[in-house]
Amino acid sequence: MPRGPAPSWTNAAEHTKWARRYVEAAFRQLGYGAQMTIPGIPNRDRAVLCRRGLHNAARLHKPQLSVSTEIEPDGNGAWRIKFVLHDKKAARAYIVQKHGPDRQRWPYNPRAGS
Repeated sequence: MPRGPAPSWTNAAEHTKWARRYVEAAFRQLGYGAQMTIPGIPNRDRAVLCRRGLHNAARLHKPQLSVSTEIEPDGNGAWRIKFVLHDKKAARAYIVQKHGPDRQRWPYNPRAGS
């Protein structure tokens, strides 16, 4: 008997699916450290949602990536997101070098409970 469709909670959210193409294109064409801009986002709320999608897509990408994002006005009423992809291992090494090995002193502890 064939398996049914995957459960809905395993599917990526729409904003993550939207952002995945930008992350994959930036990784394939530009690699690490190059800045890419996504212009023409209609409002700030949508830009924040798109930024979350970029972070989710980078986490789901193989190899895992770290992404730094910046939201700014486009000048004509729209918004744009500037983002840079980083090697996850290099990003982790940078945090350890800057804040030390004690995770309690980091600005964000990924292993801390909610």
